[in-house]
Amino acid sequence: MPELPDVADFCRRISEVALHHRIIGVELGAPEMVKGVTAPHLRHRVEGRTIDAARRYGKHLLLGLDGSGWLDLHFGMSGHPELVAPGAPLPAYTRLALRLDNATLAYVVPRKLGQIGWVESPEQLVSEKHLGIDALDPALDFNHFRRLAHGKGAVKCWLMDQSQLAGIGNVYSDEILYHARLHPTRRAGELSEPELRRLYRQMHAVLESSLAHGADPARLPRTWLLPHRRAGEACPACTGRIQRLALCGRSAYLCPACQH
Repeated sequence: MPELPDVADFCRRISEVALHHRIIGVELGAPEMVKGVTAPHLRHRVEGRTIDAARRYGKHLLLGLDGSGWLDLHFGMSGHPELVAPGAPLPAYTRLALRLDNATLAYVVPRKLGQIGWVESPEQLVSEKHLGIDALDPALDFNHFRRLAHGKGAVKCWLMDQSQLAGIGNVYSDEILYHARLHPTRRAGELSEPELRRLYRQMHAVLESSLAHGADPARLPRTWLLPHRRAGEACPACTGRIQRLALCGRSAYLCPACQH
């Protein structure tokens, strides 16, 4: 699933090409993916508007249109945007196409697990989706982070809980815990203050480093867990082997020799 660094990179690429360009046509290939408004209403709010802002909140990409509201795109398990040259065919699994005056922005979601929505403001999105603070929000200082962790269960599940911290999913929760040397089953509410501080630092370090590498797995350091995220693979930091376990409905990967 695209997580905070991925969506931030989507936002950057869209801003470089689509910002301040007018939407001259809308093709909605999967109206059942529109949530919160009707498909005709969404088309009415989008067509003819100019993209004047692009923002990310958690795993959501928001496109501001003429100061009149925001198109909300969530990419589900495997979605992504593609910018297509004028006249070129749309990619397979395009569920929404915004025909701009200089390109086409295609919302490509193979498994239809994403969502297309409309909100009047980013604050409305946060309220309606019951999202917690964004994991890279400057307002998330250590004291706030510690209060959020208080009384919580398995630390991996807590990191992935979008109502607590918006933006972290299965892959980056594993990476953050690997760098923090914490076992994913440890209870967040029972971590010592030094452990919490280490977790807080590594959350920022991992997310910001991924952003700096364009969220491209091929460009991430080989010392990270991600290039070795398979059961039985050698840990890049020790002689141990990567282990897989089921946790909070997902597969967690860790090095039991490094993470305690």
